[in-house]
Amino acid sequence: MPTSASTRRYHLRHVTTYEYSSDATMAHHDLCLQLRDLPYQQVHNPSIRVEPEPDTIVARRDTFGNWRHFLAIEQVHEALRVVAEATIDVSRRDVPVPLSTLAWEQVRSMVNGDGFPNNLLPLECSLASPGVSVEPEIAAYARQSFVPGRPILEAARELNQRIFEDFTYEPGATGVSTPVADAFAAKRGVCQDFAQIAISGLRGLGLAARYVSGYIRTTGGNQSAPDPAAQKALEKAAKSAAELPPIETSLPVDEAALRGADASHAWFSVWCGPDVGWVDLDPTNNLIVDTDHVVIGWGRDYLDISPVKGVIMGGGSQELSVAVDLVPDTTLD
Repeated sequence: MPTSASTRRYHLRHVTTYEYSSDATMAHHDLCLQLRDLPYQQVHNPSIRVEPEPDTIVARRDTFGNWRHFLAIEQVHEALRVVAEATIDVSRRDVPVPLSTLAWEQVRSMVNGDGFPNNLLPLECSLASPGVSVEPEIAAYARQSFVPGRPILEAARELNQRIFEDFTYEPGATGVSTPVADAFAAKRGVCQDFAQIAISGLRGLGLAARYVSGYIRTTGGNQSAPDPAAQKALEKAAKSAAELPPIETSLPVDEAALRGADASHAWFSVWCGPDVGWVDLDPTNNLIVDTDHVVIGWGRDYLDISPVKGVIMGGGSQELSVAVDLVPDTTLD
């Protein structure tokens, strides 16, 4: 497609490797790694390569419209290697001015349509799900931003910022199965935890929120993780104590300081009513999502959209390694 100043082109390479302590004799896996085409995201030449070569591989769409690949390996193997690659053009999103959105109570009443919903996805995403429980403590935390009559996106934006400020980004502090209540109590975690804390809080208020899986740009290859404390200090110094910062598509710090780079990333969407639809926010980086992010897909929680899951026979213990590069194409600048 033609590119413009409002479009970014990225090259993605995502390598997932499982190494087993003993031979696996058979394996069935479900992959959610192929990016989806969206009005603001065009995917070119997507490919998924698996080693060893599967005996069966079938592509399909799930209930949320995400691409899934089911594969069966019926041969002895000591490792599984999955390589997902694509070129992606990402355009600016049509995000409304937060203060112009409907009052959150109006949107809440639209979620269930007074008992007759016109859209089942917002209703489904307003309820507790297997990976995100609705916790009174998290709902109370979210309610501080949702004062009566406040525009929904303005309130969600403040909640997004508060999670960024109140929680510590600490890789290794939690795992993929850590309950949202535990991550909230610990006040630390990673992108999955922060997204699911926001989702739990919004659902606790009767609003619809979904979990989004994808990537956030790197700036040329694998880099060391930024210092979260230093980044947070810069972020706080940049904003006025009396008001929220303007909508940004990148942090007011060096480009390399986007948390979640060089791994898959996660954030959340809030449903802002039928006219606006879903708006994505990233509490790990305090952003309203725009051209820094690439979407794999979405679901109710991480369990709906985990990149690789399945069962194996044999294999013993396993060691997982993941390497991600989402590199901007600088030839378009």
